[in-house]
Amino acid sequence: MRKLSLILLLSVGMATFNGCDEKERLPEFTFFDLPAASQTFLTEYFPDNEIVSIGIDKRQGTRGTRSENKDVNANGHPFFYVLLQGDIHVVFAAQGGDWISVEAADGMPLSATNILNGYVYGKLKEKEPQAAITAFYSLNGPGIGITLDNGRNYAQTHLLAYGGVTLGEADIKDEDFKSKYNEFLKRNKLEAAAANGHLFKITEDEGTAYRLFIGNALVVSFDEKGEWIHGEAFDWSDNTAGGERFLTGIGENELPESIGEAIRGVGNLGKIRIIASYGNGNYGFRFEKRDLLVNKDKGILPPPSEIVDKLIADYYDTSYKSYYPQGITLVGAYEYRYSFLYENKNTRILIDTDPNGAWSSIKAVYIEKDYSVDLSLPSKMVEGLLPEKILDYLDTYYKGSKVYSLIRHAQVRGYSLNIDERHMLYFDEDGAFLRMVQFGKVPSDGQG
Repeated sequence: MRKLSLILLLSVGMATFNGCDEKERLPEFTFFDLPAASQTFLTEYFPDNEIVSIGIDKRQGTRGTRSENKDVNANGHPFFYVLLQGDIHVVFAAQGGDWISVEAADGMPLSATNILNGYVYGKLKEKEPQAAITAFYSLNGPGIGITLDNGRNYAQTHLLAYGGVTLGEADIKDEDFKSKYNEFLKRNKLEAAAANGHLFKITEDEGTAYRLFIGNALVVSFDEKGEWIHGEAFDWSDNTAGGERFLTGIGENELPESIGEAIRGVGNLGKIRIIASYGNGNYGFRFEKRDLLVNKDKGILPPPSEIVDKLIADYYDTSYKSYYPQGITLVGAYEYRYSFLYENKNTRILIDTDPNGAWSSIKAVYIEKDYSVDLSLPSKMVEGLLPEKILDYLDTYYKGSKVYSLIRHAQVRGYSLNIDERHMLYFDEDGAFLRMVQFGKVPSDGQG
């Protein structure tokens, strides 16, 4: 009997020991305790990395740590810390489950690189072919911070000229730029705000630019020489929190007095969202109620409506009526652009121009209820608007083909044409052929 009691005691003791050991190995929380957004993130980007431990309050060690507080509702405990196999640390916001950061000292698994846009990742590999990504940081409005194992820092951030994203450099070393940049910050009392912001250098077709993101309120852009060119508040709700105040200060400090006088004469325009400097004394503005193009000597500049009306009359006919006679405006970082729409029954002509009325794009569309189809442009329009060298090329390699759109690129100085809705042809400003892109195919530098 005594022997049986001893066996039972040892058995209970071993069970208790094994139970404690098993309990210590279990994570603080399970995968299913995470918010849905966090679960999706781990499933999509780390499918082959098992969870080692999950905790709140503090980063998880390689062997796992445990928190006494199991509150997962972000009441004083705003983050989940997840440790994955491969010594990968992921931080999530407990409220909503958005990812905050990912750190992988030995390099990110290939699946995690899909956190980046494919184009951005490709540009990063071109620039740093031997480097491994060791960290991602969510920057909210500015994009995604990227750290490499060679110590260099980049970011996935926004293009300046168009919608979309690009690769930005986060290590700014140009001393001439930094000198002018710091003078701008001091002049506009933005030093404290910029200290908590993010500055990136980007390169696009229009050139090299620097972009300063201040929280989710404001982005300020500079050219390669450090001259201020553009400021934009992200959305109207943020204006009251600082964006409008920052933009108003920039306007007072950077613009000629005559610009402010011209704008005040218009009346109540509402909150301001964008200010841009285009050179030659021209400045673009987007207010809550209206866009304006203002010259320091001439005041508010009118839209080139009469020039576009004549273009329609020359190549179509006077039966086309203009919608939005003042044009729909785009206050871009590099250019101020107008869009005009003309309609005749079911046919619509869309023409974009610069402030002087020079066309930048032309397209025609047939619309019936929910159905629409692109229309070819009149041959006399193509012949009248394009350089002779382009017309000769089309006659040689695309004789009898139809042109469905014309684009004239002001910044990069050239043309592009949609041919038969199958090819996009690119030419320089003199009309010399550059390349052909077949829709759905890779670019070709060969002839048609």
